[in-house]
Amino acid sequence: MDFNFHRKRNRKVPGLNTTATADISFILLVFFLMVTSMDPEKGLTRQLPKLDEEKIEKITEIDKANVLRISLEANGDIIVGERRVMLDSVRTVVADFVVTCPKPKKHVLSLTVSPEADYDQYFQLQNRMILAYRDIRDAFARKKYRTDYLSLTREQRALIKQQVPQRIAENYDIQEK
Repeated sequence: MDFNFHRKRNRKVPGLNTTATADISFILLVFFLMVTSMDPEKGLTRQLPKLDEEKIEKITEIDKANVLRISLEANGDIIVGERRVMLDSVRTVVADFVVTCPKPKKHVLSLTVSPEADYDQYFQLQNRMILAYRDIRDAFARKKYRTDYLSLTREQRALIKQQVPQRIAENYDIQEK
């Protein structure tokens, strides 16, 4: 009797059918793209003016009483005018300035940013300034139309934007070494 239990057999490994793997991964990708929501509050919405090559630039004199100087330092400090403020109070300071400005339609927020400043801090500062304008426009809409700004028609919003224009001038503090 030959008891050779340990004899090696040449066994074939069954193949794995992977033809559906690409289809399944594509379907999952499309599913997650459609289900995922994007945060609309992130990002800076700016509308740049149209390029007019024939337009001649002219220097405009602005009254200093109509300018609010805001600077973001490299160490993260925010200076409004001559005083240091916290990020949370920028919204109210900007709103108070725009409302109490001698010529509200001619006001300017002059933002100076150090190149070494943190981008997240810059982003948060920009958002606070935009939220200040949103608060002002909302209060103006409630006073004039007895409803909030977002509930207005396109024409009514355009009228309020004319009354409370968003005027932000950005400067970058570039110091040559």
